[in-house]
Amino acid sequence: MPSPPQVPAPAAEAPWARRLLASAGALLALATLLWIAAQASVLAGSMVEGLKPEALGAVMTSKDLGKAGILRAGVAFLAAILAMMLRPARASWVVAAALGTVATATFAWMGHGAATEGPRMSKIYDHPAPLHLGWNLQERN
Repeated sequence: MPSPPQVPAPAAEAPWARRLLASAGALLALATLLWIAAQASVLAGSMVEGLKPEALGAVMTSKDLGKAGILRAGVAFLAAILAMMLRPARASWVVAAALGTVATATFAWMGHGAATEGPRMSKIYDHPAPLHLGWNLQERN
């Protein structure tokens, strides 16, 4: 009697998928931290001045791009850790997708939606720049 055909395991359970996700998270976290250092250098006027703790701290705490970068790096690092710690299952991929969504949404803080000045629609506009993603939250004159 012939043996039944073997059904391959889903890609979500493959060991390479976890390594790929963890590597992508770690790379995003590292690239974001390097980007913050580069932005601090641009704002400070030189690489030497930009890498000083005062300049880095100012960018990370007083600029929206710094806050968004720290959030993105933290979420990416958390995704990398969880990808290696959690057993491959549907729940772990849902968590990874949610963290990826947050990391992607942080890019809106630096986009055109956060770049304009003028009257604000409400106080809530101060924080949810990631919710912009296509909506213009500013009042039209």
